[in-house]
Amino acid sequence: MDTKRAGHDFPVHSFRTLLDDLSSVALNRVCIPGGTETGLAVATTPMQLQARAFELLDVNPGQFVPIRMAS
Repeated sequence: MDTKRAGHDFPVHSFRTLLDDLSSVALNRVCIPGGTETGLAVATTPMQLQARAFELLDVNPGQFVPIRMAS
């Protein structure tokens, strides 16, 4: 099977397959039981392809958006 490759030897993606690859990046909210509304935001580490896509999109996946838990 001949797979097409792009720069940095990444596979060529359609918009749909790129979104599929990016979908595994997550921002997880960790709350301590019995604690206050304050929690800890933990981001997954993007894989090399994901990091390159974010770079090209000028998006910083490490920039957290404040999350507030609903009461």
